[in-house]
Amino acid sequence: MIARRLPSKRGLLPRKVGRAHQLMERLNLEGLLLFAVAIVLVGGAGVLACFISWSNVDFGNLDFRTVARPLTFSMTAIAVGVQVALAAFLMSLLDLDAKQ
Repeated sequence: MIARRLPSKRGLLPRKVGRAHQLMERLNLEGLLLFAVAIVLVGGAGVLACFISWSNVDFGNLDFRTVARPLTFSMTAIAVGVQVALAAFLMSLLDLDAKQ
């Protein structure tokens, strides 16, 4: 969808009509970066919670069953947040050329 944005603005591809394409037209860099930061903060809070539970056992053996799922979710959230931020920068770079 990001790849279609510039050619459709220049008239090389027909504009698609639909909810997803209307949403893509309304997205901007600031909104996506705020969303990405929120996702990264949620993931960071999960990592911090896992670290605190590890510190509760004096940094010794950790029960894998209680930490694996939250830590997996948290690291995935951090990765998704970084990907959203990078996609937002790419989308804003594509829009710079279209605005001139």
